[in-house]
Amino acid sequence: MTSHRSKTSTEPVGSHYRSIVDREGAVFGFCGAGRVARALFWINRYDRKGRMKEGTNLEKINIHGLGLWADGDTNRLTTLFKPDSTGEDNPYTLTVQDSMQNSDDLISEGLSLHNLSSILENRKNHNNYSTTRVYRIFRTLEDGTLDLIQRIDWESPPASFNKVNYREWPLKCDFEDFKTVIFNDEPPEIDAIVVKCLAKGVMSKKLVKYLLKLFPKADWYISSKHGLPDWINLVSDSEKIKLLFLPPIPIGDLDEVPEWNIDMDEISYDAISYLDKIKDKYFQKDQNSYMVEMPHGLTVIALYYNNCALKHFNPQYDYLSGRIGKASVFFASLVSNILFDKGDFNQILCRTLSKTYAWRKNEEQRLIGGAEIQNIETNYGPDLLNNDNGIKEFQGNIKVFDWEKTKEVWDKSRDDLGVAYNEENEEFHFDIWRGQSIIEDYIALTETRRKAVTKLCKMSKAHINTQTIPIASTSCMIIDEPGRGKTTLVRSLAAKQGINFLPFNITDMVEKKDIIKCFDEIANTQASNRNEIIMVFIDDINAKLDSENVYKYFLSPLEGGVYKRSGMRCSIDPCIWVFAGTRGENLKQADKFPDFNSRLSHGIINLINDNPSQQETDLQRLEQVYIAISKLRNVYKDLRYIYLNVLLFFYRLKPERVSMRKIINYVNNFDDVQNATIHERNFPKSTDLKFKKDDIDETIKLKDVTKTFKNSSPSSETKIRLY
Repeated sequence: MTSHRSKTSTEPVGSHYRSIVDREGAVFGFCGAGRVARALFWINRYDRKGRMKEGTNLEKINIHGLGLWADGDTNRLTTLFKPDSTGEDNPYTLTVQDSMQNSDDLISEGLSLHNLSSILENRKNHNNYSTTRVYRIFRTLEDGTLDLIQRIDWESPPASFNKVNYREWPLKCDFEDFKTVIFNDEPPEIDAIVVKCLAKGVMSKKLVKYLLKLFPKADWYISSKHGLPDWINLVSDSEKIKLLFLPPIPIGDLDEVPEWNIDMDEISYDAISYLDKIKDKYFQKDQNSYMVEMPHGLTVIALYYNNCALKHFNPQYDYLSGRIGKASVFFASLVSNILFDKGDFNQILCRTLSKTYAWRKNEEQRLIGGAEIQNIETNYGPDLLNNDNGIKEFQGNIKVFDWEKTKEVWDKSRDDLGVAYNEENEEFHFDIWRGQSIIEDYIALTETRRKAVTKLCKMSKAHINTQTIPIASTSCMIIDEPGRGKTTLVRSLAAKQGINFLPFNITDMVEKKDIIKCFDEIANTQASNRNEIIMVFIDDINAKLDSENVYKYFLSPLEGGVYKRSGMRCSIDPCIWVFAGTRGENLKQADKFPDFNSRLSHGIINLINDNPSQQETDLQRLEQVYIAISKLRNVYKDLRYIYLNVLLFFYRLKPERVSMRKIINYVNNFDDVQNATIHERNFPKSTDLKFKKDDIDETIKLKDVTKTFKNSSPSSETKIRLY
């Protein structure tokens, strides 16, 4: 679409668009499960121009598709598998062309669709089931990329579905009835069962049981959009999962998964733990299967069990629009390559990423091309299996991890003063970045802090991903100790999300007018670029101005996006508000705080655990070590080594007595640092900076915090390499 200005139109220009798709251009096609099925059906059957491939030795995939759709649409859906089905199939005509109605040739070629609506509980009313149709409207931006203007879903779940979560459907028939109605008592031979689950009401435990009974030898290839539903356990128990693919998580399910933090070319501790739990739950120890996660873009993390290694792919050339889906095509290509290629899984993944990239590029060019696309043959896209379309070899970043060693190093980073031992070069090392595995430059090790920071990340990510047309602001209040790095946390989060950061501090303000100036700056910044997302950070929100709490001044901006200046009503567009405060006063008793809290979309995010367990306390101590070392690295950029007794010193400090601000002040006053190495002799000499005796737990000995080291136990004078 492009903006359109018509002499006969009365709509505002900003909301008036005109299609630039050519009369013969295709705008209809499959998405989701249909796209997976069509891609698999095409493999070794048609080339990228829609021509039937020649050759008797080509292995083809015959499709038996099960799903739910409107009763009269089976023939129409079948024709969408044909190479010429998309020609002249667009809103320029009101009816489907007669040439696209005949599906007999496809059925004879190995395609058969089975509508499950015929075996549901209320068969007389199975016409209530609809064919889901999704409309995506794109416009071309100035830089040539695509922007999704709007998405409209036409679907009507049956009334018998659970209104809150309709992932199960009322299948009341018995096994024999299922076999008779769906397969006419003659079930075909099935080698693979491919599931693209979008939580639309098709998959259920009973259906899975029937399929396992009908096709006991078939391997299962599963893609689940909404986490890991219970029916997967049945397939896991039968040890038939060949591939478990976890596509990008929907916005509503963000709380179920960790922050991957692949920006630093590493996988976070939380992601390692998350994948390990899935591995242990769904796969046997020696099972020859694959698990692939696609956190975002064309980045995938693959764990395959025949050699227990983790592979991380991050293509350098993934510059295409994030609004064009790719998970279904990647899944279909991966399934086909596993089926037909028994070689190295590393190469299978590289080939699959290359094919998916090529398809995505073709799709974007097709949508952008508009009237320039004159030949429908250019619309089909690359073959997802064979390299006959000139696709370059995979050019992304590939990082290979040994699964068990990776877990061991992560465990060491949260134990033994954070020190690990490299057997290859016989070196002790301390990886500063492992304490920053959620957000760069911010240390978070305790479960309380990691959960809070992860919630903050997902809050902002959800706002970014859902606010193409801003509707409402997103807001929260974080509470932490003084000097713990609240500003660093929010600034680093904004940088990670690629959004504008506007910081303010109540303690820097003198009178009420300063708050109005703050609102003016926000509004002016938004006016300069309406497409830019802004994160507003208000620090020390529980500080007082003219002996009054300031919560009341933020009620209208949070609720309605308005404020008053000199009696005039002014507007603030939806943005991300992050307020920060410290504990101390009873917030519930503060003037207007309850009203303020009720307007926060994500409430209070507390980074403090007032009743920590022993494990939590140990991690708090280790956080002190990480923060001290990261601050030293910030001051001494070339710092390479530190002695173990320095780490032990910071670990012994009692978290309940020593503030993080004092630790940072202490570190900032180290002196006489030479040879890129920190010793105890570099500690500050001033008595004003030294810690009191009661601040240090002298009962903690080196042997207590290096228990897991076996043949390589370090001493207090051991030199540690910093990374």
